[in-house]
Amino acid sequence: MVKNKDNKIEKSNSNDDLQKEESNNNELQQDELTEKNLEDIDKEKQASNDEKDSDLINEVSDLKDQLLRSMAEVENIRKRSKKELEDTNKYAITGFAREILSISDNLRRALESISKDDDEEKSESFKNLIKGVELTERELISVLNRYGINEVKPMGERFDVKFHQAMFEEETSDHDPGTVIQVLQSGYVIQDRLLRPAMVGVAKKPIDNDTKSEN
Repeated sequence: MVKNKDNKIEKSNSNDDLQKEESNNNELQQDELTEKNLEDIDKEKQASNDEKDSDLINEVSDLKDQLLRSMAEVENIRKRSKKELEDTNKYAITGFAREILSISDNLRRALESISKDDDEEKSESFKNLIKGVELTERELISVLNRYGINEVKPMGERFDVKFHQAMFEEETSDHDPGTVIQVLQSGYVIQDRLLRPAMVGVAKKPIDNDTKSEN
């Protein structure tokens, strides 16, 4: 009876040990699964954080690019507005200046129409009138110059289509072809822009007599 009892005790202890071992194994497996799950979760979180960081970096980069573009556009608008304002100030009197030039032309024609040969026959009052016209012309030219309006003086220069308007060509061997040999009307510029082209006569290479005879 004692032996049977002991056997039962031993079996009971053995079962308890097995149960404990199984329980320990289960706990170990559960711990391993828990650690693995935690690692997986950490990896997923890290991947998610990395993706969010990447999205934020891209968004910041896009916003920075947009900001730089906007600043560049604002700077371009500022420069363009400044240039337009400067041009407006420079060339605001263009139309008025063209009208004034006709007065200058008339004064010049009046002076050129007076003969220089018979100064002794002119009365003192007439001479004073001439001086007054000359003084008026000089003063007008001085005022025009102060506002950046200057005369184009092409006499003896090469014909330049940007500043000259050819009214005729004259065959001559005294000047190189394309040289301005006569100014019919003075030209003017306002600042760096053409206000009125100079009307000129231009030298042309003479046609050889042999060529004429052939024609």
